[in-house]
Amino acid sequence: MGVTSELDIEIGQRLRRARLSKGLTQQGLAEQIGISFQQVQKYENGSNRVSSSRLLGIVGKLGIPITYFFDELGGDDFVPEENELPDRVMRVARMLNDMPDGDVKDHIFLLIKSLNKTL
Repeated sequence: MGVTSELDIEIGQRLRRARLSKGLTQQGLAEQIGISFQQVQKYENGSNRVSSSRLLGIVGKLGIPITYFFDELGGDDFVPEENELPDRVMRVARMLNDMPDGDVKDHIFLLIKSLNKTL
């Protein structure tokens, strides 16, 4: 396979965000689409290019439109967003969101909010 580009890196980053938003591990997605988790890693870090047929299978399993991977791409002048949330932040937000509403969830939110003000 040829050299990957900034576009391949962006597609990989979007794949990672979509996978995490669905609460899947690399292994979990790999099992669903019939590949190794190492291949998912290579797609996500942009070292391997995702074929169109594989991408179609991925969006089917993730339940997202294929346009998610291509919206707002400007071609050769494409520059990745610098303000994207890190994976760890997305995972923590998902865990907090999955918690049942109540005192514990409220206290965790207040803890995060107060720590943010003191740092």
